[in-house]
Amino acid sequence: MHIDVTCGPAYAAAVCRLAAGESVFVERSSMAALSGNVSVTATFGGGGLARGLTRKLLTEQTLVVAKYTASRRGGGWVRAVPPFPGDIAVLDVGQTGPLKAQTGSVLAYAPTVDVTTRSSGTTPLLMHEGLTAVGLTGTGQVALATYGGIEHIEVPRGEHLIVDSGHLVAWSAGMKMKSGPLGGPLKAVLTGELWVGEFHGPGHVLIQSRAAATLRGWLFPEGNNAHV
Repeated sequence: MHIDVTCGPAYAAAVCRLAAGESVFVERSSMAALSGNVSVTATFGGGGLARGLTRKLLTEQTLVVAKYTASRRGGGWVRAVPPFPGDIAVLDVGQTGPLKAQTGSVLAYAPTVDVTTRSSGTTPLLMHEGLTAVGLTGTGQVALATYGGIEHIEVPRGEHLIVDSGHLVAWSAGMKMKSGPLGGPLKAVLTGELWVGEFHGPGHVLIQSRAAATLRGWLFPEGNNAHV
């Protein structure tokens, strides 16, 4: 299974190309089109009902995940799209090593990728998008959807990176991380940077150029604060 990205960067789509008999997991309601020789079944994402329920209760990932399988008489493809405009990052977990990803960012992944729900760090990272992160281990490709553009930042050993929680997409699972208000509670309130994550290298971090919470605050100013 191989994932190509088309229509990017503003309205990216993930085209999951399957060899004969291969499968891919796609988040619920994310399929835009597929070839005629691909079948679909409803699953719990390869982890069973208990893990599916945990993923649903603690993250923005769905309980039921669609599993698309190409016919054994030939390959096929599935086009998956996120619910918001932006780009898609395709990562090979076998090459990057274990990752943690912001809840709601996982769009599609190979059956050999293990998706688990876990704490975002040694201290709770109270991110704009949820209290937990999705762990990605195993081998194979995963497509991560972002709101806006994607930037990959390498953090060398001995250095650290600070990221606003609303702009965080994914990071190396082995990185030391802590979270809190930027510069203390008072400065955080005055600057609007209420909660950030501090990541210590070595490792890599993916960030997105826009924050969904800020958009919601702009669209619905009466019921939302743009920074929470």
